[in-house]
Amino acid sequence: MDERRTQGLSKAQVWSMDLIIAVLIFLLAAGIFYYFTGHEAQRDQTKLKIEAQVMADKLASTAELGLVNGSSVDEQKLQQTVGSSVDDYAALKQKLGLQDDFCVVMLDSDGNLILLGNGTVNRAGFGNGNLTINMTGINQAVPCGGTYSS
Repeated sequence: MDERRTQGLSKAQVWSMDLIIAVLIFLLAAGIFYYFTGHEAQRDQTKLKIEAQVMADKLASTAELGLVNGSSVDEQKLQQTVGSSVDDYAALKQKLGLQDDFCVVMLDSDGNLILLGNGTVNRAGFGNGNLTINMTGINQAVPCGGTYSS
């Protein structure tokens, strides 16, 4: 009878050891997967922040694409940029030196969306029309560059 107990115990120990090894392999695989997916997302977010800063610097400068004249927005350059976004988004994206899609919106001091335009046809920002603007206070997703007539 002692012999049976010893045999049963050794089988249980082997099974237990196999289970422990399998769990360790699973946890290692899950950890590697989590590391690479989380690390990639963080790298993408950093890349987007850098591109956003580059675009903001170019649009805030007084150079060709700059929308600022002193401490105010140059309305003529703004209209040209909005128009070039509508006419040739890819060319504007290239001029800004961007790889990813973008949508530029302007907000007032209260965080309300400022429509850009000439008074007759106004647009909700400018950039890729496939992107949407989601803001608090607006109950629907607004397409980037969507037109609104007054």
